[in-house]
Amino acid sequence: MRKGFYKKKDKKLQNFTAKKILAHIKNLNNNKIMEFIKKEEIKILSNPGVESLQLLNSKNSTSNRVTITKVTVQPGFEQPRHKHEKSEQIWIALNGNGKLLLKDCEKNFSSGDVVRFEDGDIHGLKNDSHDVFEYISVTSPPIDFSYAYKEESGERNVR
Repeated sequence: MRKGFYKKKDKKLQNFTAKKILAHIKNLNNNKIMEFIKKEEIKILSNPGVESLQLLNSKNSTSNRVTITKVTVQPGFEQPRHKHEKSEQIWIALNGNGKLLLKDCEKNFSSGDVVRFEDGDIHGLKNDSHDVFEYISVTSPPIDFSYAYKEESGERNVR
């Protein structure tokens, strides 16, 4: 930051450098400038044929902006149509081919595709293929998805 950027009366800010600002931020955050979530802290929510790894949520993070999950849908299973009244979601297809279950139709959704649902959009996913379907879901504002699943565990196979 250039000297003299702030008015003379702001002497406390006048001499701040990027290094000093970073040190101040570290001090405010108890020397933490990032969160690192260990695999042991990632809970699994599941329904028959569907597994949702809660990668970043209110139970393992201080973030109040997003929930990030990795969802696996086995062949022949689906996540039924549903909606989130006050949150938008972005799904990024990682592996496989499936069908998005929208309000009045179905749409192909394949590895590499990205879809965004606005607040209140009806959506779901059916895996009508012979392969496992995986996607990342980013939800904002965050949601605790435990209400939508029958089982919760901390054990998982690392893939």
